[in-house]
Amino acid sequence: MRLEVLCVCRRPPPWVRDLTQDYSQRLPRDLALEFAYVAPGRDSVSAPERRRDEGLRLIKRIKPGTRLVALDERGSEVDSDTVARWLAGWRADGIPVSLAIGGADGLDGVILDRAERQWSLSRLTLPHLIVQILVAEQLYRAWSIGEGHPYHRA
Repeated sequence: MRLEVLCVCRRPPPWVRDLTQDYSQRLPRDLALEFAYVAPGRDSVSAPERRRDEGLRLIKRIKPGTRLVALDERGSEVDSDTVARWLAGWRADGIPVSLAIGGADGLDGVILDRAERQWSLSRLTLPHLIVQILVAEQLYRAWSIGEGHPYHRA
């Protein structure tokens, strides 16, 4: 099964790539976690225009039949056990999943409307580079919960 994290972001710095790759490589081969990047919109346009442009470019990256989860501060806050249940269901369905992380202005309605669910990592506003790492870690933790792996000791 394929999990793709779509990020509105210029190429991340090495420390972000190293951490997300570390969690990706810990997962079994049948659970591929990949990161893809869409450049942020131009600063010379308004925030709604920039968000719309980014949203349309994100939508083009999502393959037909793919489940979409939007990372959004107004989404549902859930615990790691819930993410583990989501992951177990996604794996059982065998349908690829894309998770979208917006840019500085958030995600456009075109993404939020298309998303199966909206997931908030916190009520805090978090930098998108940190969100990438947290998503990778939580997906790895979700897998570890499902496998009874000792990584998750809560």
